[in-house]
Amino acid sequence: MLDSAILHTWVVLFLYTIPLWPPKYLKYLVYAPVIVSFSWFITDGCFLTNKHNEKYNKEGGFTYQLLKKVFPNISNKTANRFVWFSYMLVITLSFRKLCANNIKP
Repeated sequence: MLDSAILHTWVVLFLYTIPLWPPKYLKYLVYAPVIVSFSWFITDGCFLTNKHNEKYNKEGGFTYQLLKKVFPNISNKTANRFVWFSYMLVITLSFRKLCANNIKP
């Protein structure tokens, strides 16, 4: 089984690179951040963290630990706000690219 940190890293990289994908794939991928966010509500947090790594649950989650390395004084609440803002930015940039290419999602 893959280490949960490696799996989390791949998922994060995939989600944040969605606006860079070609429009023919982007029209399907634009909904991925929404689906991931919705799954957080259903599973009461990240399903990868809940299933694979109790350490991240106790310490605030994978993204929080990642951001804490760059910003040592960041709070868990601020890290969550950063994640939500960045997801909205990914969705906005993706829709903007689709509109610029006259592609309906």
